Amino acid sequence: MNSKQLLKILAENRTLIQQIHYNAYEHLQMLNKSYAHLHDEEVILSMELSNSIAEIQFHSRYEKAIENSLRVIDRYGNSIYSNYIISHYLVLGRCYANTGEFHKAEEYLLTALKRITSDEPILIGLKSDILHSLVMNEQIAERGPEKSIQYLTEALDLLKDENSNRKANCLMGLGNVYINADMIEEALENYNKAAVTYEHQFDLANMGNVYCNIGTCYLKMEDFPQAERYLEKSLELRIKVGSPEHLSISYYNLALVYKAQNNLDRAEELLLKCKDILVRTDSKPFIKDTEQQLAEIALLKNKVLAEV
Repeated sequence: MNSKQLLKILAENRTLIQQIHYNAYEHLQMLNKSYAHLHDEEVILSMELSNSIAEIQFHSRYEKAIENSLRVIDRYGNSIYSNYIISHYLVLGRCYANTGEFHKAEEYLLTALKRITSDEPILIGLKSDILHSLVMNEQIAERGPEKSIQYLTEALDLLKDENSNRKANCLMGLGNVYINADMIEEALENYNKAAVTYEHQFDLANMGNVYCNIGTCYLKMEDFPQAERYLEKSLELRIKVGSPEHLSISYYNLALVYKAQNNLDRAEELLLKCKDILVRTDSKPFIKDTEQQLAEIALLKNKVLAEV
């Protein structure tokens, strides 16, 4: 197999990795083993990018992905294959956002953005991904919606002629901005638009994501049957194809539905599962919220016992 053929296989495999197909992860391990001897710089950069993304998607091992991408940038930072180097900066931004180091995340994402100096289609796609990741960092850091709306408006303008998962991701990102600003109807509208694309592509991982978000909208609207319906659908998909990070979110949001319906034992069970994942993946920004919910449920259960 020549380098051109291998690069094509790696690109196809990386798409499946981003959709959390486990057979793609196994295929990547085989490729790593079979072609470890190659010294083609473009192949190395492509394979290492897949390795970093796989650490995030399948294991939520952000520190390992950071270590890998920093090593690649240190060695190949001035490579002529700039799209891969930009992608490694993007990986670093995503990882630091999820470990709560928001300023570092922003620094790497803005560096990635500055490195885009042409309007090649592959770089336009990368630019939209970076803008979307900047929004994710803003949201995890619980900042205001202004920058996020600006970033996503720019990204959606770049993708206006597409009907792609990339565009659906930005629509879902916009939904996240609106839901955090308590603009629930606007959030639901964007989530439903994204869901159409994910369902058409049969993208199970993102279907799990968008169902979780739709369920959260209904939770905020206090439509608990609809919230439970979508969140249970999300949990089912995420148990099959979700990353630990996404699975913890489904457990958390579904727990809130059961808490609101006074099913405290089920809520506590789900929150404990959520906390176990968060501790194992060292997701510091979310552990505190989970512990607070567990404390509230303990108080409610004690109150019920006192009234018996």
